[in-house]
Amino acid sequence: MKNVNKAIAALLLISTGAAAQLQWSYPSHAADKPEEGPLLRLANVVLADGAGGPLNGKLCTALGLTRSNEPFPVEQEEARGKDYTRSLNVSRHRGRTDIVMTRRSGKDITLFLTSVKGDLEKAVLAKGSDTQEIEVSAAASDFDAEKAFWLDTWLKDYDARHPAKR
Repeated sequence: MKNVNKAIAALLLISTGAAAQLQWSYPSHAADKPEEGPLLRLANVVLADGAGGPLNGKLCTALGLTRSNEPFPVEQEEARGKDYTRSLNVSRHRGRTDIVMTRRSGKDITLFLTSVKGDLEKAVLAKGSDTQEIEVSAAASDFDAEKAFWLDTWLKDYDARHPAKR
């Protein structure tokens, strides 16, 4: 019951704009079956060291993570470049490990939904307040580039900064 009360309080804070004051704490639902895949270690690093918070509800609904624009609890890591911001968002709240990779450039945000298996499941482009689904086949090369960034650049940099956590 305590976790239900925390979740209700979190939703109330979001609706009143006071979410920044909340220390996000959600129960971690383990997957029903052990998961394996090329993104497993990356997901585990983010779950262990990421900053907790919610993903935007409208974008989560567009990805199929929520139904009515509810925010989705995640652990998050960010990477900033000169003209972009990337985020890697990981959650175990649907009985599996969901991974949402985002890339923001200007006002456009591209989101990719995957799992530890590393297969692109859904892609969405948000331009201002409009969102549209991108065909998986059309988004595949951009998704592969995001996946490569997180595995080949970010994770290697993380390992160099945290050698004891390998």
